[in-house]
Amino acid sequence: MAEEHENDTRAGELAIKPEYLAPTKRKADEPAGEKRDTEEQVVAVPVDGKGKRKKSGVTRGRKRYMPPPQYCKFKQDRGECTNPKCRSIHELEGPEGYLANAPEDLAHLGIECPNIQDHGFCEYGVNCRFSSTHFKVEGNPFAGPYDPDNRPVFVPSDTIFQVRKKRYPYKCEPVVKELASIKKDMVDFDTEHFVSEKLILPGSTHELTHVAFKNRRDTPRMDISDKLALAPMCTVGNLPFRAVCVGQGADITFSEMILAESVMSGQKQDVSFAQKHPTENFFGLQIAGRWPDEIAHTAEVLMAHTDAKFVDLNAACPLDLWTKKGMCAALMGSTYDISRTLCSLTATVDVPVSVKVRVHGPRKPKATALGLLPLFDATGVRTVWMHGRSALQRYTKAADWTLVQDTAKAGSPMGIDVGGCGDILTYADYCHVRETYPEVTGTMLGRGALYKPWLFREIKEHHPIDISSGERLDLIRQFVSHGLAHWGSDSVGVEKTRHYLLEWLSFACRYVPLGILTQPQAMNLRAPEYIGRDDLETLMGSHRASDWVKISEMVLGKVPEGYTFEPKHRSSAY
Repeated sequence: MAEEHENDTRAGELAIKPEYLAPTKRKADEPAGEKRDTEEQVVAVPVDGKGKRKKSGVTRGRKRYMPPPQYCKFKQDRGECTNPKCRSIHELEGPEGYLANAPEDLAHLGIECPNIQDHGFCEYGVNCRFSSTHFKVEGNPFAGPYDPDNRPVFVPSDTIFQVRKKRYPYKCEPVVKELASIKKDMVDFDTEHFVSEKLILPGSTHELTHVAFKNRRDTPRMDISDKLALAPMCTVGNLPFRAVCVGQGADITFSEMILAESVMSGQKQDVSFAQKHPTENFFGLQIAGRWPDEIAHTAEVLMAHTDAKFVDLNAACPLDLWTKKGMCAALMGSTYDISRTLCSLTATVDVPVSVKVRVHGPRKPKATALGLLPLFDATGVRTVWMHGRSALQRYTKAADWTLVQDTAKAGSPMGIDVGGCGDILTYADYCHVRETYPEVTGTMLGRGALYKPWLFREIKEHHPIDISSGERLDLIRQFVSHGLAHWGSDSVGVEKTRHYLLEWLSFACRYVPLGILTQPQAMNLRAPEYIGRDDLETLMGSHRASDWVKISEMVLGKVPEGYTFEPKHRSSAY
């Protein structure tokens, strides 16, 4: 078999030891590196009414998960249910009762109820999928003292209602109104001059624009020197995954991208993104938006209910959905908008304000991160996180760390720390970046952490780690435990945890074990099909969604009948 595969490595593929290559060769006419996206590999593919594959919105056409009927929470909490239209089960025993028709108990999988571990009780009672560990028919279904009237709530409903109805008493309102009074034609914002000494900023020569910086102040400085940050990532950068990475050595974590307009409209999902795990000691809120008032209001509301150590402005996300609205990476091309936004943030919060950028914006290549440094300095920003790719480049080709270094070198005299991000997958990659680009203050890990969360531990321990499949499964169990504590241990929480676990596994499957490689893994090289050192390692290296589901069943039990999954992120780059 070794001879059969000795010369089978193609351009764009990782070099794997011949004895671990899968015996079944791929078709000769399949180009190396082409996306393998077949019906066998992806369980759920949205289609339109004519049977053709949809090209937009992977979640469109997806079947909505319908949880099985649960025991009435009102009757369980208060002894009776007064809702005549309640569809929950109201009988506990008997052939029609909940216990006779309850879904599979998951305690046999080796995961204990996380609510009892964290709080000493479980608010889900008999609906908990681990209820056999704490429920008795004649005893306390919550396995401890539980008061439904004093449930911990992150942001009270009345606060969200006030925000949605525009009745919240914002302290930052005077500053926001002053910034709103500044018109675009009142300032000279010429992007071409941002690299010259004749830089014109509001407050420097124009009296009419002095209000923009009247409340400007330097925010407290973040210490990112030699720190390892987990990049803010939509969907996959959730609280359970961040908790796993902190356990592996991550120093700085960010929330998922919080849309300011969603918070202002009262959407609880974006509000919940501001929650942190108790182990996240250096946690920050990343906020995205188009208007300075929305972003300032969002920061004030959320900072009143969390102990985040900093607030980050998203000026890096390259998705057209957001950039066409003038937000995220598009902010780099509008110095008028980004200056007012940063002014509103620094005047609103008492914690450090950072900004995440790319090499340049999506529509104005001259609007570079290097050219925006004077603006960041003038608005009081002292930390910049820079992704070494442009917005149009997305994740193809290599990150340009030379540009990150140039930006960091220019920012140093201004007192601005620049942290870099891009293509770090191994301890050797990290050492190369730190030695070659010493001006870069901190290091941010994104896809590398998704592939292998223990990358933080590799860097902290100063050596590569050949982790076993059993240790990787333990990390998955940690994710599940954090997920059940965060999203709930009832059927709805279990399936939500499964969904986000599968989203993570769609990236984690790209990791190739160190022991079967002939050279270190590189970020943009695809792995040919291989056989791992044991069956579990082979399963974890599969790119088939059906195999990811099998892994989820090891820790969360059988999936519901008819369950399908397709990953949300389908990047063109490997």
